[in-house]
Amino acid sequence: MKKSRNRKYSDHTRRLLAGQMRAFRGERSQSEFGALIGKQRTQVSRLEDPAYGKWTLQSLFEVADKLDVAVFVRFVDHSTFLRLSEAMDQESQVGNLAAASASAEREPNHRK
Repeated sequence: MKKSRNRKYSDHTRRLLAGQMRAFRGERSQSEFGALIGKQRTQVSRLEDPAYGKWTLQSLFEVADKLDVAVFVRFVDHSTFLRLSEAMDQESQVGNLAAASASAEREPNHRK
């Protein structure tokens, strides 16, 4: 059960990060986007692949710096993860992940 749950969480996080990376690229080619963020096309391809599991905080910070966005990472209990990920899934369908996170943060039973 625990192993299955952790796999589900890591899969969700990889899909979310890959989806955000793809959304950041927009209409640019992987090569064009790579030039913008200081990465090779092959690195962009990996960052957009939900099966890629070797993200590092350093690579997230580097991409965020080039895109002038912030990276937000924290540990949460399981119910908070489920609530946040559900909100982010719903909001990502309309392209507003920041609003999803803020909305989920305001819900009752949020632990700090």
